[in-house]
Amino acid sequence: ILDFIDAATFAYNKDNNMKFVVVGEMPQENLKLCNYIESQLRSKKFIYYEGFKTNLSYYYNVSKMLCLPSRREGMPKVVLEASACGTPSITYDVIGCSEAIISGVNGFLVKQVDSVSLGTAMLEELKKNNFSKLSETSRLHAEKNFSIKSVISLHLKLYESILDIWD
Repeated sequence: ILDFIDAATFAYNKDNNMKFVVVGEMPQENLKLCNYIESQLRSKKFIYYEGFKTNLSYYYNVSKMLCLPSRREGMPKVVLEASACGTPSITYDVIGCSEAIISGVNGFLVKQVDSVSLGTAMLEELKKNNFSKLSETSRLHAEKNFSIKSVISLHLKLYESILDIWD
């Protein structure tokens, strides 16, 4: 979240028409960090902190892009959900995120893991991309690769290949 705040600040300083929304819970296990993050969010008038929400599809559908600045990640469910809603994602090029995103298809991978690179990529992608086309390819990518039907099909093929080895 601190990388996101820094990246959003960098991007906003270059283009002050940008708005950012943060959805999710604060890390309650570390009260000092939680208070620091909340003070950082309050000090940025271009970042709106929504807190915990259950209607994430609303936020995906009204956003041009999802930003997940994880430095390490399993399979990022939030990226899969955003893709299913037709919202491309921008993340660091780390394991997990790089399995969920194909740059230019359903999002963008940032090679350098730092907030300036992330903010620069946000600016560049928002200015140069046709988001209606990207929304379509993002949705199709999610349907093809991450729907329940496609995941079950892949599992069945895996099981069949294992059975073939034992035959």
